[in-house]
Amino acid sequence: MSNPPTKRQLDILRFIARYSAEHHYAPSLRDICDELGTTGTNGVAEHLERLEKKGLIGRAPKVPRGLWLTDAGRGAVGSCD
Repeated sequence: MSNPPTKRQLDILRFIARYSAEHHYAPSLRDICDELGTTGTNGVAEHLERLEKKGLIGRAPKVPRGLWLTDAGRGAVGSCD
């Protein structure tokens, strides 16, 4: 990957994978903020935008919890375990 995810982005990817496996649906923006110990949703939203541009997550516009790991995203998480 020419532009690998940052450590923070990997933390987000891992959380999305874990949360989705446990609950059978994706975490909300607030769930991700809570996991990361931050109150600012803007920063997390920016990370999600970057992860989408890197092809590591997919997002459904205007759909609550409408995000998922792509094959590349699962590979990035798997390569870090």
